[in-house]
Amino acid sequence: MEILKEKTMEIFNKLNQEWVDSIKDGEEKGEGLDLSRMFGKHSKLITDLDSCFREAKERMKKKKGFFR
Repeated sequence: MEILKEKTMEIFNKLNQEWVDSIKDGEEKGEGLDLSRMFGKHSKLITDLDSCFREAKERMKKKKGFFR
């Protein structure tokens, strides 16, 4: 369970950092924030998170533990 928590936190940290980087980049270039690009990255990270939960669920069914 702890590994699933760590992977979840890692994905949310990546998502938050993507927002920060995109905002800074938009300010530096004077272009603003490209929301379509950000939502594309958001979607990919949420898909990755879903994969982590699916993998954990399968491992629990097989009683092998998380991510081993």
